[in-house]
Amino acid sequence: MEEKHNAPIQFFSSNRKSDQTDLDHLNSLDEFFYNQQKVTLDNCEKEPIHCINTIQSYGVLLAIDIDSRQIVAASDNIDKLINLNTSQSSQTLKDVLPVINEALNPHVGKSQGVHSIVADISIEKNPFQCIYHEQQSLGFLEFIPQVDIETRDIRDNLTVLNNATSKIMASDTFQEAMDSAAKAIRTITQFSRIKIYQFQPDWSGKVVAESCADHMASFIGLLFPASDIPRQARVMMSLLPFRAITSVEKDSISNIVTVGNESEHTLDLTFSLLRGVSNMHLAYLRNFGVKSSFTTSLMYDDNLWGCIACHHDEEKSIPFDTWGIVNQLAITLMSKLRQIDAKKSAITINNIRLIEEGINNSIISGDDFENSIHQVLPELREFLNSTGIVFQYGMKTYYDGETPDEDFVEELVTWLRQKYASKNESFSTNALHQHWPRALDYIDNCCGILYEQVHLNQICHLIWIRPPIAKTEHWAGDPTQKQLEKQPDGSDTLLPRNSFSKWVSVHKDLSDDWTTTDTHAAKEILLRMFNIVSSQIELIQHNKNMKTFSYAAAHDIKGPLRYIRIAADTIGEENKKINNKTIEKMGNKALKSANRLSKSIDAMLNFLVIEQQQINFLPIDLNSVLDDAWGILGPKEEYKIIAEQDLPNNLRGNYDLLVTLFQNLFSNSIKFKKPDSELHVIVSSQMENDDITLFVTDNGMGIKLSDKSEIFEPFRRASRSKNIEGSGLGLTICRQIVQLHNGTIHVDNDYQDGTRIVLTFPKVG
Repeated sequence: MEEKHNAPIQFFSSNRKSDQTDLDHLNSLDEFFYNQQKVTLDNCEKEPIHCINTIQSYGVLLAIDIDSRQIVAASDNIDKLINLNTSQSSQTLKDVLPVINEALNPHVGKSQGVHSIVADISIEKNPFQCIYHEQQSLGFLEFIPQVDIETRDIRDNLTVLNNATSKIMASDTFQEAMDSAAKAIRTITQFSRIKIYQFQPDWSGKVVAESCADHMASFIGLLFPASDIPRQARVMMSLLPFRAITSVEKDSISNIVTVGNESEHTLDLTFSLLRGVSNMHLAYLRNFGVKSSFTTSLMYDDNLWGCIACHHDEEKSIPFDTWGIVNQLAITLMSKLRQIDAKKSAITINNIRLIEEGINNSIISGDDFENSIHQVLPELREFLNSTGIVFQYGMKTYYDGETPDEDFVEELVTWLRQKYASKNESFSTNALHQHWPRALDYIDNCCGILYEQVHLNQICHLIWIRPPIAKTEHWAGDPTQKQLEKQPDGSDTLLPRNSFSKWVSVHKDLSDDWTTTDTHAAKEILLRMFNIVSSQIELIQHNKNMKTFSYAAAHDIKGPLRYIRIAADTIGEENKKINNKTIEKMGNKALKSANRLSKSIDAMLNFLVIEQQQINFLPIDLNSVLDDAWGILGPKEEYKIIAEQDLPNNLRGNYDLLVTLFQNLFSNSIKFKKPDSELHVIVSSQMENDDITLFVTDNGMGIKLSDKSEIFEPFRRASRSKNIEGSGLGLTICRQIVQLHNGTIHVDNDYQDGTRIVLTFPKVG
């Protein structure tokens, strides 16, 4: 074929103008046309193809009133079937075809557009299949000739169907599945070319799989403009899953006449299997070198994904049963696509969970909230293969990667908010400048965008940005050229194009397309990020307020507490002179309470100070840490610590904090020792995957199972500690220190002979 090149052009955007809005509650193509604006030359949507009032003459049509079964219309080739006087009214189906009338009873009243095979009938040795459907108040009986087919051929076709179905569902890739489907359909139909045709974002179509005879031209990989399948035809494909055209010759059409009525009525043939073909489409197929065709729709979740187009270079018809077999393969193919997409979605969701966890950890652990946002933005940008990302939360805007200047971004956000904010919509395009000319000046680093928003207590926006890429498109004919015919009234009529020679366009004004997976992932990420950011901002502020209050309160209490202790000491000294037992008892209680309160305040201050410490990590010798911690406590002879001789000496951490950690653990063991028994505290270790696990085990009173889940929470003391002094913060401080070392700490629930604390520290160095 001749190959032509042309200068870069702009004739589509990645935002698909959905036909789906036309399908909502649509019972007929008539409603589609009723809702349309005035049709122009460019969109080729002038012809109401459902009201063509003709059928393909290889079959016969009767229209009846559903309630009375009176015949109201018939195709003018009715004499193929029966003798019907079209000028006589009050003729019923029972009068002219009693066998069909009787067989019709179970099929009346089904949903509109549902086709039922009523019966096989033979008229003058001509076999027909009678297919019935209802549209509004009319019932349509379509008599489709039975194509000669051997029982063995039917069995072979079913075998091909079963094998192809298994092969499609077992395919590793969707391309393999499409290739298998195309090959099987060609075997079943014996058509000379099978094309699997996928609609693009602008409703142009691309041949993504093909099986064809050697003498037929191949169109694999080529694009066809959206005007080749105009909008009303796409809506029709969404309503009726198949379409057979047995001949492209003009004399292959029969008219529909009204029975017994002087005035002619145009019938709504939206769901007719024999519906006539527009002259424009017949000319298109002839120009294409096609003499007969069969098409079945590819529907993905009630949306038109594409179609399977079967072409033949001779006139050909296939049995109605075969229509269903081909459509079943189309349904299987879309099931495979849903299966593949489900796997992709699962991977995407898992990746989103990891990003969510990363965002959460970064924001929670970061001292600087804004710095945490800057840390997670690169991951979000790379997740959708973007070169730039903009995140706006409230009045703050954060950037990462290659983005336009702040003034342009501010204009862009304003434009997006004005256009989409009120509808709470998302927006994606691979050519922003086609929607907003202002963006043309920034096309080099802001060609395509994916925009998501959420409006709750704050406005939150995420914008992913992609640059333009050099892209070569291969078309079946020049989509910019139109064949026009001047009409008597001076207007132009668009003719079907007659050239399908390979035509190449090269452009650098489009970015990579945004996929459905991209948009779903973007919305999910934004909602999760918004929730995390909102909650963490509130939590961070709340924690700051609480820490400030706690620190101030602890310092304020220590002053008066010193005077209380001094007063209690003074009372005790003075009481020695008069030796009043009541005063002595009360003074001792006051002094004891003051000392206890002082220790609690010291523990609280340690808790607040440790949480805000900056740690320098150095290699630590654990044996030395244990010696110092035990030495500070000054244990008595009835306390023994038993440590392994080969405890790790290369744990990275802060020496002073680790001494405090073990001092608190040993102190707890001493407090909860069994009365009248010697306390043994054993420290052991275990290495696994570069992590150090330490076990601090004692033979004391142990911790009740009901207390173990909360023992590390602030001021949550074990139920056995009511008569044992303590601040209720010792183990909380232990957990803080371990977490500052990126470790974990918990109580071993399975240990019954005392208490075993398990600590894990990562990254031995």
